[in-house]
Amino acid sequence: MKEINLTKTSIYIDDLKKSSFIKNREIKKHILSQFKYKPEILSNLNYYKDVFITLNQHMCWVMDHMHDYYQLHSKKTLVPLGNIIGSVHDQYEGTILRNHINPYNLYNSPDYTYMYVVQKGPLEDYIIFEYDNHVKKNESYKIPLETGKFIMWNSSLNYYITTNKNYKSRIIMLVNCQIK
Repeated sequence: MKEINLTKTSIYIDDLKKSSFIKNREIKKHILSQFKYKPEILSNLNYYKDVFITLNQHMCWVMDHMHDYYQLHSKKTLVPLGNIIGSVHDQYEGTILRNHINPYNLYNSPDYTYMYVVQKGPLEDYIIFEYDNHVKKNESYKIPLETGKFIMWNSSLNYYITTNKNYKSRIIMLVNCQIK
């Protein structure tokens, strides 16, 4: 009997806490500076509380690590698509259910999205993916967030990040990529 795989949905997880060259405090300082100078009107219009951010050296090293990690595991190349996104969730803030596919421009929609957790408090936070598995509807899978962890998933997966219960802000970097 021959098996034909029609589709595959994957989540990749790695831990960068052991990487001595990446300094989260530099990434945190850079993302917070981008939020500080954002005009107030953009804050009110932003549905997801995301900000497009510029890169610094440590963020580039995170992206390089992700690129190498994916190429090692899949033998394919990830190319960043569009802007890098920074999210800061204060206490009692989270995200709504969403994905990163643009239904009006599928050609330029990302294949994968990855998240790097720059900072989070001691209480549990999760990213929760919701999906349908053929006849099993409304399935979910949750991954605990930890500082220094990166998580990559198919951009078509619906996800949300739970409410931050910590006093400390949760800071996240998101990157959308296409496979080349």
